[in-house]
Amino acid sequence: MPPAPALVTPKRQPKRLLIAAGVLVVVIGALAAYWVSQGTTERVAVVGMAKNVEWGQQIEAADLQRVQIVADPGVTPVAWSDADSLVGKYATSKLWSGTLISAVGVTGQRMLEPSQALVGLSVKAGQMPTSPLQPGDPVRLVTVPQENSTAAVPNPVAATVYRTAAVISGGFVPVDVVVPQADAARLATDSAAGRIVVVLLPRG
Repeated sequence: MPPAPALVTPKRQPKRLLIAAGVLVVVIGALAAYWVSQGTTERVAVVGMAKNVEWGQQIEAADLQRVQIVADPGVTPVAWSDADSLVGKYATSKLWSGTLISAVGVTGQRMLEPSQALVGLSVKAGQMPTSPLQPGDPVRLVTVPQENSTAAVPNPVAATVYRTAAVISGGFVPVDVVVPQADAARLATDSAAGRIVVVLLPRG
């Protein structure tokens, strides 16, 4: 009886090749994830506000700070390299501390038209609202008649608050307002006489 044929056992692939292939896949995946994350988290230096700057106020270097943000084509703040270009300009609206600033948030022109003037009033605490006035608030300036006078009282004047300060001695509050130039001198005179009442109007 002839001997039975020997069975041929198939050779197994070395485990080292499988392990190496697995490691290579992991490395490639990690590198791909790294480059994707780098592409989506690239940071740029832009200008942020370090302090509040009120409407119409001039911007100083100390008002600005460097901020790192993720680049986003939908956001266009001023680059930090251009920060010096903002110093000396005026805020077109209130700029809040901690926010970014864009080119449309400032102007090189003082917030006055040729037909306007900036008048500093000194108003008695009882002749203005108890609610603090804010820059940009629309107000109406009313001149009260002089005691025992029959002279005609001027019409109220529409104005915009430019800046206010803390109460000074005597209970007077300094208020800078933007008014028509034609009324500026009279309003300053009436304010010095304590005859100005400030009426706060709703915004918009």
